[in-house]
Amino acid sequence: MKNFRIVDLSWPIEPGGPAFPGDPSFDWSLSGDYPSHGYRDRVLRLHSHAATHVDAPAHVLPGGLSLDRLPLDHFFGPACVADVRGAPNIRREHLQPYQNILAQCDFVLLRTGMEKSWGSPEYFESWPALSPEAAQWLAGLGLKGVGVDAASVDSPEAAELPAHRALLGANMVVVENLRRLGELPAQDFFLNVLPLPIAEADGSPVRAAGFIPA
Repeated sequence: MKNFRIVDLSWPIEPGGPAFPGDPSFDWSLSGDYPSHGYRDRVLRLHSHAATHVDAPAHVLPGGLSLDRLPLDHFFGPACVADVRGAPNIRREHLQPYQNILAQCDFVLLRTGMEKSWGSPEYFESWPALSPEAAQWLAGLGLKGVGVDAASVDSPEAAELPAHRALLGANMVVVENLRRLGELPAQDFFLNVLPLPIAEADGSPVRAAGFIPA
């Protein structure tokens, strides 16, 4: 990849690290160690939506596609960043200025600025979420996915998950808990969010990365 600069967009997955309220934190135990076995390996306790992760349609839609049923090219492609910092809720009018750019992209990443609160209680208490109308508008653009540097595309009060249902209902993927979006250009880069090849996966942690042509 000599002709690209790579930006790591994922948070580390650490024992006891930040987790959505009600979800178990990541943990591991040794199943092999150097003194006894001559090698080290571990048993991982890993939630399917831990840290930086991708949601499949099956996450909220009965009968929806799981990650392993989506083609690999569904997790890679040209992307752009929509800077929506300062918006308490992300509405269609915040996104429409990017419409011409979005026509050239497979993914849009929403930069809310919530990254600065990662690791604090505030991160999972309140964040700028997509309005149902904005989510429906994005769902009609033929994108592969939407990403956000926040805990969810839906607000904590949105029990029906309207943004998830709109986006995933269009067989898009949703990427949550991204970081370092400020190091990406507004457009002209590629996003990789390949998930683990878990059968019937409703979600998977990912090593998200932005590839910027040098």
